Amino acid sequence: MVKRDRREYSRAYMAKYRKENPDKVKYWRNKSNQASNAYWKRKVVELYSNGTMQCARCRFGDIRALSIDHINGRTKEDREIRDSNPRAYYKRVIQENNKAKYQVLCMNCQWIKRHEKKEYNHYYTQGINKEG
Repeated sequence: MVKRDRREYSRAYMAKYRKENPDKVKYWRNKSNQASNAYWKRKVVELYSNGTMQCARCRFGDIRALSIDHINGRTKEDREIRDSNPRAYYKRVIQENNKAKYQVLCMNCQWIKRHEKKEYNHYYTQGINKEG
């Protein structure tokens, strides 16, 4: 079998397999995406925590609760990139390597900071009566 024939056979076989087993394909695609996102998150947290893998405020160290915080709040562009593709966002943050713009905080410290600096996005403030 020539290399080209093998490639065509593989493509046809995988197309048929994906069509006949959509649940299996979806399961493994999700697993792969989760693993990739976890890998890039760990790389970002390592970089911006200077290798300590801890919150900049309280020193909490569980990776599941750590995330990247914009020191001066997020821009519209940041929201669009982060919300559409976590891996692309993590890669961009690593590429920027701007420690004056980003820091690692645990989710508790992030919410406290958001409250203290009044960093509310439009989703949070919609429907809130400003008078009381």
